[in-house]
Amino acid sequence: MGYLGQPNPTTALLLAVPQVLASSHWLLKAVPAASVIDVPRLSGRSLIGWLRAHAASEGLELAEDAAQLLVTLVGEEPAALAAELGKAALAGGAENRRIGVAQIQAVVGEHRSREIFELTRAVELRDPGSALPLLDRLLSAGEEPLRILAILAGQARRATPAASRLARCWKVERRLKLGGLARPELCLLVADLCAD
Repeated sequence: MGYLGQPNPTTALLLAVPQVLASSHWLLKAVPAASVIDVPRLSGRSLIGWLRAHAASEGLELAEDAAQLLVTLVGEEPAALAAELGKAALAGGAENRRIGVAQIQAVVGEHRSREIFELTRAVELRDPGSALPLLDRLLSAGEEPLRILAILAGQARRATPAASRLARCWKVERRLKLGGLARPELCLLVADLCAD
């Protein structure tokens, strides 16, 4: 706290806070009000616009549908979007400056594999708050529901109370093969496995 009273004039101290602070929070009392900058989180159309503008600043032309697909598959974190955008630019070849759906799909496979691993980890940690959004992104990206189920069943097989967890996976598999709706069936299974 002493540093805040007499900071080095040639440096800057930046504190990033991911949520709105209560007016009584100590940090708001420690720094002058004029030095607090509220940076709203981008989402929806504003995020798509930012992503396309970012691409343009890199000398790239990002198609609207490709930008929407990238946000759907990667999420709304600007740093992750910028990183995947760079990979998509390379997927089109060294001379290509246009990024379309094909280039996005070329780089998404790696991202989906990572998200499947994160999904199994979230289920293992019994964290439905992380697991369910991951599952939603995987299904929205076109991941095969039976593949996700097979991975969850494999994880259930290795879990301590394996028999009951595996039986739940088999019941969901049976319902999916009989025409059950993938999203609600898998969401309920993931929530159930997280609660176990």
